[in-house]
Amino acid sequence: MGFAGFLVSDWQGIDQIPGDYYSDIVTSINAGLDVIMVPYDYNAFISSLTKAVNIGDVRMERIDDAVRRILTGRFQLELSERSFADESLLHVVGAEGHRELAREVVRKSLVLLKNNDHTLPLDKDAPLIFVTGQAASVAISEPQRIGRG
Repeated sequence: MGFAGFLVSDWQGIDQIPGDYYSDIVTSINAGLDVIMVPYDYNAFISSLTKAVNIGDVRMERIDDAVRRILTGRFQLELSERSFADESLLHVVGAEGHRELAREVVRKSLVLLKNNDHTLPLDKDAPLIFVTGQAASVAISEPQRIGRG
């Protein structure tokens, strides 16, 4: 599709994939995620990814590709020239205008789908739609049709 940026996982998203931690890392990296947001037990992530590379479950070329994408973005944003944020702007961090803009961005960019084989729109008679992730567990006891709109 010509995407030239880099892909970042959800915060602790690796912990929401079913399976063991090692296979979750291998699957995520090999699927194209460049940055995995591991806020707490990053040592376990680093050692598992290092093991995966050493035994060949993740190719070093995939790691090089991720690093290349990340560094390209960093240079494009001139983050190498400006290593630190302007502290005089600290008072506007979390300002209501910024929060509203962030909400708008989320509303407009929740999902990017490629409509292969005319899969979308979904068939209104589909027997089941599987929704996954931490926010998806809304205590639904039986499968229910997700409303449109």
